[in-house]
Amino acid sequence: MKRHPNAINALSYVMWIRTLLRMILLTCLLSIPNALIADLEGIEKQFRETVHLRVIATHIAEVADLNKNYLAALERSLERAKEEKNLEEAVALRDEFSRVKIGEALAEMNGEDTPTAKGLREIYQKQLADLAAKRDLAAAPIVTSFSAALLQYQEDLTSAGKLEEAMKIKEYRMGDLAVKLLGATAQTTKEESVSSEALFLDALLYLPADRPAEGRLAGNVRLHGEPELAASPRGSGFLLDGIDDYLDIGELRLPNQWTVSFWGRLDRVVPYHKFFSFKNGEKKDQVEAQVWGDGTGTFKFWINKGPTISIDPTVGDWRHYAWQVGNGKTALYIDGKLVKTIDSIRPIPDVPRKFCFLGAGANDDGQPENAGFLKGAIDEFLLFDRILTPEELNILANADE
Repeated sequence: MKRHPNAINALSYVMWIRTLLRMILLTCLLSIPNALIADLEGIEKQFRETVHLRVIATHIAEVADLNKNYLAALERSLERAKEEKNLEEAVALRDEFSRVKIGEALAEMNGEDTPTAKGLREIYQKQLADLAAKRDLAAAPIVTSFSAALLQYQEDLTSAGKLEEAMKIKEYRMGDLAVKLLGATAQTTKEESVSSEALFLDALLYLPADRPAEGRLAGNVRLHGEPELAASPRGSGFLLDGIDDYLDIGELRLPNQWTVSFWGRLDRVVPYHKFFSFKNGEKKDQVEAQVWGDGTGTFKFWINKGPTISIDPTVGDWRHYAWQVGNGKTALYIDGKLVKTIDSIRPIPDVPRKFCFLGAGANDDGQPENAGFLKGAIDEFLLFDRILTPEELNILANADE
């Protein structure tokens, strides 16, 4: 049967309207996730829920078990102190039991009068710190993904011309994202009055120039040339002549997140002079702090094919430097103050650095580069397998001799 032209036109119009409605509905459905993603509160909520399910719930349960065991140990020791008629110990153990029972902050103890309570507290805090490190390690990939999502949101806002909103997202990203996701559980589990000595014990690598017996991995360090000692804010540091003096600390494998902390004095600005260099034997994956080789006198903390932080060097004066890499960012602190933070989304290759020198750089065959010898001094070189808090960095930068 032949259709009337008007009927055909009407049918075409109806089909066109239906097609248009489908397109509008599909566009709305597809735009809902984007609308949710393109929202800071929505992004944070999504990652908060993820980190709670995968990390925090387990951490809370583990801390509850630890507290239960700690209470039982305190109770047993308290009964023993009563039997031995040790009043000071019994009072200290009773007070500690009460604080833990109701969840109060732990007070400072008198270690001379209460050795049992002090010993139990130290064991408890070590186990608590281990749980916190385990929590942070489990959360690290989620924090990195959170940082990447925020960076993508920032770039989308920039492309759309929403520059003020993009700047707010950037400022938000520059904060401690782990604390934002983990909340109160991300706070340090150590006592508030952390000492520099406690931080030294926590380091993977610790090299004090004038106290080698206190150093960590000190037996693996080889001194080349004839480094002398020079007065430093922490006693005495290694004085390097810029000709052939340097320290070989052997092979290192950098953790997923780390902090390098040291006192340094640059006596002369010469291209390629280095405070330290970690290399894997090839011209890649270097982790170095050096005067740049372009003749501008710029000093850079840099990772090959990775983030680079540039500063104007200070000549002739001791400065405390702390370089942190992890959680999607790299940051540099000088004298306990944050100087610069930049994005570091690309993961650092997990390869052994065969040639790790202080005061020099290495060729591919492990020999020191002639151009890399530092004219200056280094002291209290530390490597940590975590991101130190600003409070801890301030302690290291202001530690008395």
